[in-house]
Parts: sequence; C-alpha cells; structure tokens
Amino acid sequence: MSPEKLIRKWIDELNRGDIKGLFIARKLDKNVELARMWDTPITEGALNMAWRAYFVKEGESYIGAVMEHENGLYVYMMPAYRKKGIASGVLKNIILPHLLQQQPLLRTYITKTGGSEQRYQTAKKLAQSVGFNLLQEDASGCRLMMDGSSLKERIYVKGINTPLTEERTKFLQSRIAYANSLLRTVQTELEYKCGNSLFSEELGSIVHALDKQHMKLPTAWFEK
Repeated sequence: MSPEKLIRKWIDELNRGDIKGLFIARKLDKNVELARMWDTPITEGALNMAWRAYFVKEGESYIGAVMEHENGLYVYMMPAYRKKGIASGVLKNIILPHLLQQQPLLRTYITKTGGSEQRYQTAKKLAQSVGFNLLQEDASGCRLMMDGSSLKERIYVKGINTPLTEERTKFLQSRIAYANSLLRTVQTELEYKCGNSLFSEELGSIVHALDKQHMKLPTAWFEK
C-alpha cells in the first residue's frame, strides 16, 4: 500500500473512531501527535509491521500526516486543508525540529514517478520552504537534505505527557511479564539445545533485567 493510501486509511479510521489495528500516540502540541501504528492487532505468531508518523489535527479531527518511510518523509494533507500553510507551519515548528533532536541530518527524496509535474513541483517547493536544500535533481526526481547543525536557531520539542491509569499500568506490567516469559522459553531452548553462546547469554541478561524491572513502572505515571 502506498504512503498516501496508508495515511488516508488511518485518518479515516481515527476520525470514525474505528481503529482496526493499534495506534499509540504522544502529543507534541495541541495540533500534532507522534504516533506508531500497527495495521492489525499484535497476536502470537504474527509479524506485524509498525509505521511511524506525525499526525496533524484541527480541533478533534485528523487532517493530515507526515510519515517516515525508506525515501525520507511523505507529506499528505486532506484536500480541504491544502494551500493554507498548515503543512509548512507544523513542519517548521514541530515535526522537523523533533526529528532533528533524534538525528542531525534529514534526507528526503521526491519522485516524479506516478504523479503530475505540478504535484512534483509543489512538493519540492514545500521541502525547500521549510529548510531542505536541493542536492541533486534529474529526470526521475530530486534529493534534498537538511543539516540541523547549520541552523541559526534550534527549536526543542518536548511533547506532552499523558498519565496512565493504575489499571492500564497493571496491564502493561502483565504484558511485559508475558513477553519476558516468551523470551525465557526461547533463551532456554537455545541454551539447552545448542549450548551456551554470546547470543543466548545476552538474551538471558535481557530476561533477567526484565524479571527485576517489570513491576517497577513508576507510580508517578498514574492519573491522580
């Protein structure tokens, strides 16, 4: 599924309140959420691919997103919210500063394949307007980069904490314990069947650490 189709699918599900998979988000400000999504619920034996994206809101409605993918960033806004400066505003003030806190260099690629020349030029203009520099351009598209160390002013985006209920904290503790029990069975089988190895020892260290830590989720995270 293309990035645009994925984003539209998630936006539709979020606005309907009918999420098919799993959606975990952190508010970065009142209009932007950083989210990780799984297309389907996580079940034993299933390999679920996780996606990461910044979702843009207006009030309680989701109106667009910026998704990280193999070629960089993909920006999508619902048609009614285009050409209003919303995308460039959240990119400049929230999304790109937050990404630069995690990595000093940002790269993206804009392709001409499968789209109109106007759409390509619009995407390139947006990227350059928010601080990306053009590195290379040819018949197939262009590559751009942003170097955070060269910026005159850096914005720090902390985000907004959302307290957990005590019930939710206990559920997360049980999930850690369950995951740890699965890791213990894997580690034991590797050690007993194949002998000690660096991998089985490292896995054993992880299991031992989780045994100690899974009941220590801070009570400060509870809602008061």
